[in-house]
Amino acid sequence: MKTPEEVQALKDNWLDDPCYDIEQTIGFHHHKQELLYFREEKEAEWAEKESDRIHERAFALNVTVEAMEKIEVLEHNESFFTESAKNKLAHYLAAFKPHGARPFTTDEIGEIKEIVDHIIMAATIVIEREELQKPAKNPGPVKTAQT
Repeated sequence: MKTPEEVQALKDNWLDDPCYDIEQTIGFHHHKQELLYFREEKEAEWAEKESDRIHERAFALNVTVEAMEKIEVLEHNESFFTESAKNKLAHYLAAFKPHGARPFTTDEIGEIKEIVDHIIMAATIVIEREELQKPAKNPGPVKTAQT
């Protein structure tokens, strides 16, 4: 059986990287129920905090929780693919530099990443413009100066 200090040290370590089932830790089988309860309690606490955060964001943006969850997935994907595009562009541009040429400077890499940002902004503007140009659904009568 482990000491209370050893159990607490395990819990503290797990909180730094909770990517496994703490109750399955070798050598702590006598504490399995305590560790299971601890993990489930922490996971429930984290889930509640995450739910509250999503609800608060949804309320602030005046969207449904389901829409907010989709927005967050899109935001994550946008960030991931933007960074990936920046890094790949810098990598491939470096590959086409003549042998013996100096490596890109930090400023040049920053400019390459800025080019990707500008491409993304331009694409976003096109999408927004196209959305605005779509005819309204059932717009009703158009008011003119005579009506």
